[in-house]
Amino acid sequence: MTKGTKRKTHSEGNGEGTTAFAVGGNGNGVDFAPWIKASEAMFNGMMTLGQEFSEFATSRLRENMEFTSTVMRCGDPQEAVRLEMDYARHATQQYLNEASKLMQIASEFSQKGWAPLEAATRDSLKRFEQH
Repeated sequence: MTKGTKRKTHSEGNGEGTTAFAVGGNGNGVDFAPWIKASEAMFNGMMTLGQEFSEFATSRLRENMEFTSTVMRCGDPQEAVRLEMDYARHATQQYLNEASKLMQIASEFSQKGWAPLEAATRDSLKRFEQH
């Protein structure tokens, strides 16, 4: 901490147990807790997205390898085309489902990320209105 920064518990202001920092010596604390919570929510969301995407890519790779093996064993060109068309339809549906799932995850972690900042803004506006 710098010379003009002192540490205080956030519970002095609103009863929460997080830590805030008072910048300067004037007692007007800058509360980093909402930003930290928002960052954690976004980080966790990005980790969830990454994991989901990785699992999907692994699954698709396995299916691609299995499909290639199946087509290579096929002796009838018409059957091979039918298999490829079925595979393309199935893969397309999987990609659409995965896109929907990724958007749902992104929506959820976006809401979780903004929630602490919205709450802090509401609190700040209430304090401002009281003065």
